Amino acid sequence: MADKPRKRLPNLNASQLKTFSEALLLIHSPMDLSSIPHAAIAAMEKLLPGDCYAYNEFHKDRVVNISTPNQLAGDTMSAFEAYIGEHPSMKYVVETGTTDAVRLSDLATHRQWRATNLYNHVFRPTSFKYQVGCLIPIAETSKAGFSINRVSPDFTAEQRDLMTLLAPHFVQAWARANAISQRDSALSSVAVAEVDPRARILFATDKAAAHIAQYRSRDSLSPRMLPHPFCTWLLQNIANSTELTPFRPLILETAGKRVTVRLAALASQHRYQMHFEEKTLVTAQQVASHFGLTPRQGEVLYWIAQGKSNEEIGLIIAARVRTIAKHVEQILSRIGVENRSSAARLWHDFVAGLQA
Repeated sequence: MADKPRKRLPNLNASQLKTFSEALLLIHSPMDLSSIPHAAIAAMEKLLPGDCYAYNEFHKDRVVNISTPNQLAGDTMSAFEAYIGEHPSMKYVVETGTTDAVRLSDLATHRQWRATNLYNHVFRPTSFKYQVGCLIPIAETSKAGFSINRVSPDFTAEQRDLMTLLAPHFVQAWARANAISQRDSALSSVAVAEVDPRARILFATDKAAAHIAQYRSRDSLSPRMLPHPFCTWLLQNIANSTELTPFRPLILETAGKRVTVRLAALASQHRYQMHFEEKTLVTAQQVASHFGLTPRQGEVLYWIAQGKSNEEIGLIIAARVRTIAKHVEQILSRIGVENRSSAARLWHDFVAGLQA
């Protein structure tokens, strides 16, 4: 067997340094986790010649394999998952904890390799005899491996060490991609946009963009500009803002929805953040229908839920107090509660369910 893997920092000539730099650019470009496997494969293709480039993730509950050209499909992938523990490189990494690249030929003879189920069920059909790769931790219970396979010739020690140089950069790239994916996942559930003082949209999540698009007309000057009424509201807030005057929210109602837009100045004096909050409008008629009440009783129940007394409700809806009292009695009986507090709670629970 060849030399056991050991830490080396190869001296790169100008050509190798250029190739290595190009490989780094591929894995350090901004990306989310879904792009990591193909970026890793592209970096390896740039770094070293091979017949098959593979990216693997080993999680507690599953194994992910992506290779170019695709060599593992169907029964082959099942065999790969079943026998991957037999791989000499896997055993060596588990025993030593190394994140350095290793060559298959550093750890096993051809006879030893051919005696494994992994070779006979996965690698034998491909004719690959030589491999170099790394296995590195990417999470508490997960590892990622990337490898290059060849029919011939074997990889040199210098090529193995070149792969070792790539490993820490991949760790950084994976961590950055994971952060981007987590950010995107968080942003997918919120409606936030950033704009400048000229009402130009600098950034918008999908939900914020959808709110803005509802008010964009064919006459809009540019898709980058806030449409009316957002533009007017923003410019007025900026013109009237002082340290003692908070920004005025914008409230829009359309198609049974109420959208409240709040404005905040960012640390940069030239950027503002818009926060969109959407709620379903719930009418007294909807609640009355749900609880089997008359429209008038639904209106009374609404004001009960707002904490109003019979006298106050009578003044609001222009009815006698005795009439309101009769409505309240019928409402409590119809919805099956004993007091006004319970009736108010039922109202708010129903509304919260519609607005969820």
